[in-house]
Amino acid sequence: MIEAAKTEAARLETTNILWSIGYAEELDAPAAAFDLVSIGDAFHRLDQPRVASCAFRWLKPGQYIAILGSYSILGGREPWQRIVIDVLGRWSGGLSPTTGATSSQQNKGDPKLHGQELIKAGFVDVATHSFFETHEWTLDSIVGFLYSTSVCSLAVLGTNAGPFEAEIRSALLEHDPVGLYRERIQWGYTIGRKPI
Repeated sequence: MIEAAKTEAARLETTNILWSIGYAEELDAPAAAFDLVSIGDAFHRLDQPRVASCAFRWLKPGQYIAILGSYSILGGREPWQRIVIDVLGRWSGGLSPTTGATSSQQNKGDPKLHGQELIKAGFVDVATHSFFETHEWTLDSIVGFLYSTSVCSLAVLGTNAGPFEAEIRSALLEHDPVGLYRERIQWGYTIGRKPI
């Protein structure tokens, strides 16, 4: 992602970016140094109280944190999504049969809880907003998405990637031979402001 961002920054002729790879919890940034802290679809993986507290310290007074995200197909309720979750559960062994999330992630992705963490850290004007968009998946886009996740990456599956992919494709085609799978994706964001 750093390389993709560098490419985009070069295209836009943006040069005032300091690139860094590491854990948000370990970022050593000065107090009141940032105008915005944004977290893109990753807050559920972080030590939320710690990162919210750090973001509060890092932000200039009156500035904002924005937590962005979506609800993954691994948490969906469409029949085809249940098939994906069932197959993935057999291969990864870590998914909840009811939510699709790993047991350590259950509820951590709820935007309302994100807002509560921001309030605890001292943010004000905290608000959560969500919206929906209809999306159509293909077999290739589903498999590509699954490989992009931490629970089903090629590194996690290793030599099982081929057999896993064959099973997921077969199970989905059995459900819908056309190979198109629709869902109503929920997107959202939570924002909070550091008081002046």
